[in-house]
Amino acid sequence: MGFETGYTLDLEGTSAANARYPDKEGAYKIKIVSFAEYDSKDDVARVVLHGMVVDGEFKGCMVQDGNNVPDPEDADRMKKLAPFWKAIYLSTGRTWAQVDKKFTTKWSHFQNKIAYVYYIPKSEENQYSDLTWITEEQYTSFNETAVAVASDDIEIEDDEETETPPPKPKRGRKTAAKKKAEPEPEPADVEEDDDDDDGEDPLDAIDDM
Repeated sequence: MGFETGYTLDLEGTSAANARYPDKEGAYKIKIVSFAEYDSKDDVARVVLHGMVVDGEFKGCMVQDGNNVPDPEDADRMKKLAPFWKAIYLSTGRTWAQVDKKFTTKWSHFQNKIAYVYYIPKSEENQYSDLTWITEEQYTSFNETAVAVASDDIEIEDDEETETPPPKPKRGRKTAAKKKAEPEPEPADVEEDDDDDDGEDPLDAIDDM
């Protein structure tokens, strides 16, 4: 069977095979490097923002997030999507006063902007990765908490691994409960034989002969 052209590939929700993604849940500082507009299968206008992690253990890894584009003529749709887009604007350094102004779909102004996200990689429990846009203050708070928790874990592990030696016995006077060593008994007196009382000296008997 020869190769045929003309097929339409459905790439919605897929990632590039050469992209490397963080494999650890956490808060990341990223730079938005590109964006792409497309229409979903339900004919809904969407845009995907691609970001690159700029520091830390996963520097150079990619993350991405796709969102529906609000329609100013559809008030209900605008109301539902506004909180998501407001989070993106705040993440890229806009103030509340700025994001409360008119919404724009000029995606190029996101190009090369620094932003902050909380990323959960896909796993056996999570079929898809999850990304939430956060502010710089939230990013700092998340990482400070993570460092504090890691420090506590290290201290707990050290306590578990180090066995406390038993206390050494104190040296001092013996307690009254212990019996004193009894003195060894003195040897019994042995009576010496008195030769004068018990009989004559055998040598005197020889002299009498």
